[in-house]
Amino acid sequence: MPRLPPKPALAILTSIADTLPSSRNIQTFSIPVSENIQSIISANPFRLHRLARVDQTGRPSIISNSRGDQTTPSVVYVPKSGPPLIGQDAIDQGFLYPERCFRNFKLLLGSTESLSSHGKAFTPTDATALLIGQIKQDAEVAMNMEVTKVLATCPANWKDNQKQALIEAFERNGLEVIELMAEPTAAGFAHAFDKQGTTITFVVFDFGGGTFDVSVVRLDNSAVVVLATEGVPKLGGNDINDLIQEAILDDIEAKFDHRPNRQDDPLLS
Repeated sequence: MPRLPPKPALAILTSIADTLPSSRNIQTFSIPVSENIQSIISANPFRLHRLARVDQTGRPSIISNSRGDQTTPSVVYVPKSGPPLIGQDAIDQGFLYPERCFRNFKLLLGSTESLSSHGKAFTPTDATALLIGQIKQDAEVAMNMEVTKVLATCPANWKDNQKQALIEAFERNGLEVIELMAEPTAAGFAHAFDKQGTTITFVVFDFGGGTFDVSVVRLDNSAVVVLATEGVPKLGGNDINDLIQEAILDDIEAKFDHRPNRQDDPLLS
């Protein structure tokens, strides 16, 4: 049964407090400005990915996918023949053939682990590249222009090999990553957007599907300053789901003297 780290939020805050006096942890970001900024998208290709762009009024706006939804589940379905399915279409088909459906590969990026379908192995980077390809296609259809650059986000505590694997997935689709930003830092940008001209300091908690990250961010007029960032590499909604599943299986076993094996049932894995 999976166990959560003891008092993870307290551990994160303690770690952040320890780093605040050190100037090496302070980062200042500015959004790139160019004549073609409308061809740049912002993407978070994990769990539920969401796309944004700067519209003609200069404000950020959400890009809907081909189904008209503002979020797309980060799920890939690999059929025996034909193109892979992405998002909700992958989830729908995955109920019939769950062994062909892949999700939660975010945490495997940069590792040597491989995914397998129909006896063919492919990497987490391959799966992420398929997902990003759909992201780009949806963006170009919605914007009616070619998309060439992306401001991407990733968990706060990712190592260089994980970041490089993500950048490679974007590059395979012809997208230049102009900035790879920690997810809570990106959320800090969004919070600060309408507060330019003021000076405030705030804490962003990002409890996602696979990680738990925190950033301390200061807005100084128009500059967004990241004072510190920390995170737990494997603590999120997936872990909560696992705990709930195990509790249900415990109850089934107690009542019926039988425990379904999660390894034997892809829908439970």
